[in-house]
Amino acid sequence: MGRPVEFDSGRSPSSSADGQLITVGIFSFLGYLFLAFYSRGTFGEPNLVGFFTCIALVGLPAVGLFTFATRQGREFSITNILFWATLLRLCGLLGVPLFEDDYFRYLWDGYRFATDGTPYGTTPFEFFDDPSVPQSFQLILNGINYPDLPTIYGPTTEVAFLIAFWLTPGKLVGLQLILIFMDVALIWLMRTECSSRFLFLYAFCPLVIKEIAFTAHPEAIGILCLVGAVMCRKRNAEVPLGILLGLAIGARVFAWILVPFLLLRTGWKVWASLAVTLGLLYIPFVLQGATEFETLSAFARYWEFNSFLYGMLSQFAGSDLSRLVMGVLLACGISLYLVKYYQKTTFEIPRGDLLLGCLLLVSPVINPWYVVWLLPFAMVYPSFWAWTSTYAVFLSYVTALNLGLIDQDPFSQPLWSRILQFALVSAAICVDLLRWKSRLKTE
Repeated sequence: MGRPVEFDSGRSPSSSADGQLITVGIFSFLGYLFLAFYSRGTFGEPNLVGFFTCIALVGLPAVGLFTFATRQGREFSITNILFWATLLRLCGLLGVPLFEDDYFRYLWDGYRFATDGTPYGTTPFEFFDDPSVPQSFQLILNGINYPDLPTIYGPTTEVAFLIAFWLTPGKLVGLQLILIFMDVALIWLMRTECSSRFLFLYAFCPLVIKEIAFTAHPEAIGILCLVGAVMCRKRNAEVPLGILLGLAIGARVFAWILVPFLLLRTGWKVWASLAVTLGLLYIPFVLQGATEFETLSAFARYWEFNSFLYGMLSQFAGSDLSRLVMGVLLACGISLYLVKYYQKTTFEIPRGDLLLGCLLLVSPVINPWYVVWLLPFAMVYPSFWAWTSTYAVFLSYVTALNLGLIDQDPFSQPLWSRILQFALVSAAICVDLLRWKSRLKTE
């Protein structure tokens, strides 16, 4: 269903294509400025209709230009892409997170890390009305969801929260700047691995800009480390590979799914540097008595949101059995691909899009920012389904809370929103299969 995108790294960008990129960039910049002020209530209380309208206005022109440039075989200037990627993301500094409250936990973790030497081991609930907590952080405490649970974020991410606290205590802007820098760095890192058209598609992707620049979900940290590890594996840079892979694992457990593929046929230096990195990340917190694994375990056992296969099976088989079945299916899928991958004689970038896509398919939780992990691999192995997912998953924001239904579970969703999400992605998969079959007939 995919192959590495073919491109000529020496091909000169088209001046007309860059002119069109600038036009779309200006339009998108104005759109994201509007979204920033809209998020602050400047044009009335934010609602889903206004939000989806903004996403369509900034997303459709970019998709249109990508489609036109692809049909014409045109390339864009990397400098232009990086400029507009940065400018569009900086719009997030002018807004506030829309339909999200996770950022309160980021700010609190940074404060706790700075003052107590660890963000783990205690719950926010324990600090309610604590007179030693500054008033500004008492307000932050009031916004944290699940305050009875310790933090779920890994040590790599917590270091970013700590640095953000040092930069702007109690303010989100420090973390946003860190994440914007990392996301733009990812685009620069991918410039040699895919067509500039896919760099453009990622740079202008509304899901990426909303979730990383506006909402400050820390996915950019783990994704940059993971992609950096892939690049090091490709170049046989053993020690950097181990370090970056360890940092990626310490940022988000998603990185584990690519570990077998990146460690395959590597030497002891990779394994040693990986072990040392994980040790340096975790041992200081283990010695203080806690890490993120307590809450991560609870998340894996009890949470459910916007799921597909798990959601259907759990209606008949119950939660525990369904999670077991999904885990077995995922392990079988990874094993089958690993056997096929092992047969390759030279290193090839793993199909992280398929691996992570399968993980989300069986996962009890599909938050929209999880989909961002697919996209670096979808730039190398283009597919309709991966990029369609970036728009379809916005429907997960259709919840009782965001609809203002105060008499329902705030995270409950209307059935049609899940069906529509997966119908769109399924239709895109069918298109990919038809294109794949057509290509096989012509080869």
